[in-house]
Amino acid sequence: MTMLRAIVIILLAATPCAATDASPTPSPQPSTVAHTFKDVSIQQLRRDPERYVGTVFEERFVFSRIWWSRDRQRPGQPALDLPTHFTARIVASSSYVARIEFPPEADAVFEHTRDGTTMRLRVRFLRLHPANRSPVFAFEQRLPDASPPSDLDYLRR
Repeated sequence: MTMLRAIVIILLAATPCAATDASPTPSPQPSTVAHTFKDVSIQQLRRDPERYVGTVFEERFVFSRIWWSRDRQRPGQPALDLPTHFTARIVASSSYVARIEFPPEADAVFEHTRDGTTMRLRVRFLRLHPANRSPVFAFEQRLPDASPPSDLDYLRR
């Protein structure tokens, strides 16, 4: 009986240790650092695009127009043999227009967006467009506008 009692005590003592060692708590993964075009300029992207592939940017863009791919074509809209994307002027570098590709899940976000709408986006750099060397990004997330209100906004109220 003492032998059985010793085994039970050893098992009870070892069980909590084994349970905590078997499933360590996962540490939170750091989020990807987002850059602005002040950190990495469009000229830098154009000079060395391979270096910046995958770089995440959080910037403001002025929406221009959606270009639908053939598999997501809308009635009355032209379709291209390219991925669905929209063109947008980069607010920080207003002389540049970017192409931002977006997945089908984001159709509702952009389908009814009016030309000239300014929006803050999180995008990932993919490549330069071969024809005009404009940057091509993948849409990741639409962000709330973080800019402080201006005097003009106050007057509009």
